[in-house]
Amino acid sequence: YGLICYDLVNKNPKYVYEKITRSKKRSDSKSINRKNVSFHGDNNINEEIFKIKPKDYTDSSFDRGHMIPAADFSHSQEALTSTFTMANICPQDPHLNKNYWAQFESWIRFLFYHNKDNEVIEVFTGPVYAPIFCPITKQWKYNHKTIGYFPKLITVPTHFFKVIRLKRYEPYIVNKSNSFEFVFIGAFLIPNEPIDVKTPISNYLIKIEQLESIVGLKFFPDDLSGSNREFVDSLIPDSRDIVYVLNPSNTLVSNKYAFKSNKNSNVNHLCNEVNCMKSFYTTS
Repeated sequence: YGLICYDLVNKNPKYVYEKITRSKKRSDSKSINRKNVSFHGDNNINEEIFKIKPKDYTDSSFDRGHMIPAADFSHSQEALTSTFTMANICPQDPHLNKNYWAQFESWIRFLFYHNKDNEVIEVFTGPVYAPIFCPITKQWKYNHKTIGYFPKLITVPTHFFKVIRLKRYEPYIVNKSNSFEFVFIGAFLIPNEPIDVKTPISNYLIKIEQLESIVGLKFFPDDLSGSNREFVDSLIPDSRDIVYVLNPSNTLVSNKYAFKSNKNSNVNHLCNEVNCMKSFYTTS
C-alpha cells in the first residue's frame, strides 16, 4: 500500500507513506521489469501549472529520485508503473540516488524480511528544505536551488527523511497461543549529496521531535506518546541534534550511542532491532 501527498508549491511530494506486510508477495515474473516503465506526469493533478513532467528535469544535473521505491512495488507491472509518477519524484543527487539511497532502501527491505516474525513495516519518506546558518548575521535563512522552467519551478531538497516503524508479533512465553507486539521506530535525515556507501546509517539518525518540527508532520502518534517519544529521542547523541546537523561549524559534541531497551513499554528504537552502526555491506 502506498500514499503520495503532493506539494503544489515545491512541485515535489510533501511526503509519501508505504506499508508492507507479509501477505504481499513480490513477483518472480521476468516480465515485470523497470525497463518496461517510463516516468510520467500524474493524472490526478489536473492543472498543468502544478503538474511536473519528465522533461522538466532535462539538463538539470539531478536524477529523478523515487520516494516510494519501485522495488517495493514489484508484485505487479501496474504497481511498479505507479511508482514512476512524477508526483513520487524529487530532484536527487545522481551519486546519492544510485548508491547510498539505493542501499538504504535495500537495507529497509532486509530489515523487514530477515526475521519471519516481522509482520508489518511502515515508512514515511520525503524531502526536507532545511535552512542554513549564517555565521556573520548569526541567523538562519532559507536559500534553495530550483530546477525547471519559471514560473513552474521545482525546489531542490537539501535533505531527505525516512521514518520507519517495524512491528513484530512474538508469542508469550507463558502462553504461546497468544502473541505480543513489539514496535521499533527510527528516523533518519539524509543530505542530498554524494555519500560513501560504507558510511553507517547511524550517522544520519535524527530526533523524531526535531524532524517533525522542520517538516511539519507528526509521525505514528499512536505509538509515540510523550514518554515513548522522549525515550526514543533520548538515545540519539548530541552530535545528531538538528542544530549541529545543519550547522557543522558548531563545536564538536558527544557522538556516543547507547541503545537500550525500553523497560516501560513495547516501543523501542529501530537500532535495538538492527545494528545501525555497521555499513550496509555487513548487515546481512
